[in-house]
Amino acid sequence: MTIQGQILDLIKTLQAENNTAVLFITHDMGVVAETADHTLVMFRGDAVECAPTPGLFSAPRQPYTRALLASVPAAGEMAAVSAPCRFPSVDLQTGETRRYPPETALPDRSQPPLLSVKNLVTRFPVKRGFFNQLTGHIHAVENVSFDLWPGETLSLVGESGCGKSTTGRSLIRMIQAQSGDVTLNGYSVLQADRAQQKRLRQDMQMIFRIPLPASTRG
Repeated sequence: MTIQGQILDLIKTLQAENNTAVLFITHDMGVVAETADHTLVMFRGDAVECAPTPGLFSAPRQPYTRALLASVPAAGEMAAVSAPCRFPSVDLQTGETRRYPPETALPDRSQPPLLSVKNLVTRFPVKRGFFNQLTGHIHAVENVSFDLWPGETLSLVGESGCGKSTTGRSLIRMIQAQSGDVTLNGYSVLQADRAQQKRLRQDMQMIFRIPLPASTRG
């Protein structure tokens, strides 16, 4: 969040210096509350509410806006939640909500983990000079270890550039790790040959922030 805060401050400074209009497209309600003078809420392609930001947050008129604001968890509110939440869908005409049954099953940790990562290290070489000589390394991922059981969701969090995406890409060998061990269902991912790697990727895939690359066969 440090990088995000710096970028938002820079945008505010440039806006003040140049009297520039800014259009934010975001799902981060905290950024909306801090940054926007007016807010337009969209749902399924329609603009459902537009109002000055302070008024929209304090007294939303539309059911979807109220549900959207209510879905933002407060600090510590999710501590006892053991599985991903399913938020209700709002009927814009009636204001009624359809709630889905909550997931209550806890991960079964009596069995070995489905995914085990031990001391994963991924570094990128830095080359400089006329002869393109190696002068150092960027330590993108350094001795990362974790276990993940069936039915469990693990979040990797941190500011931009901290190594989250590089960790994910290293797990499925989109980029090559320098050392460590990644085991999927008992099979070593980093030591797998080409045929084994192809089979393993049927069970472990990456869904990108822009989802098109995930469905494009290359």
